[in-house]
Amino acid sequence: MRSTRLPGLDVLRGIAILMVLVRHSPLPDSWWLKQVGWLGVDLFFVLSGFLVSRLLFQEFEKTGTVRPLRFLIRRGFKIYPSYYVFIGATALYPYLMYGRGYSWKLLVLESAFVQNYVPAIWIHTWSLAVEEHFYFALAGLTFLFMYRKWLGQPKIVFSFLTLLWGTVVALRWLHCQGQPETFYFFQTHLRADGLILGVGLAYGVQQYHWKEIIRRWRNRILPMAVL
Repeated sequence: MRSTRLPGLDVLRGIAILMVLVRHSPLPDSWWLKQVGWLGVDLFFVLSGFLVSRLLFQEFEKTGTVRPLRFLIRRGFKIYPSYYVFIGATALYPYLMYGRGYSWKLLVLESAFVQNYVPAIWIHTWSLAVEEHFYFALAGLTFLFMYRKWLGQPKIVFSFLTLLWGTVVALRWLHCQGQPETFYFFQTHLRADGLILGVGLAYGVQQYHWKEIIRRWRNRILPMAVL
């Protein structure tokens, strides 16, 4: 059975974590590593797009179908329990300690994962909102492509992903000139380019079985190098 694990991604994940930690550290802003630390979030998005979409592509390769509802339920079990416990604690703590709490409107909006578009209690959870929007979009689009029999056609899939990626980049460039960071840093439709790139990489890996290609060429090149 072909192994599906990619150990090198653990290294990339570690690099992304370090970059984010450096970005939020008390180190001087002039330090170059802190200035590029924001790229750690983009790297996380690429990895997430790759790993999550690869689950659906593997399912399609093995069974010829995808089950978006099952996919969303499994994603939900990974996120919702701890997230809503956190939201519940956020609602109760100030009320129990001080007799007044946060606005219920803010709590409802945060519970609906739209905190990256509206004023939020915990703006730090913006990336979780982006991920949640991505899960629903990915499940819906994958099912649509399967239904239309496009999922097994690389030209159609890559053309669509390229168009989608270009649209996100163009929107950010056109609408964010002179705008504050909060305008473009948190919103899903302006930050989805990394996720889309990850989906494209996952589709390419699954479609062309790059591990076998690399192994085949390595077996040919190494003997020649020894000679």
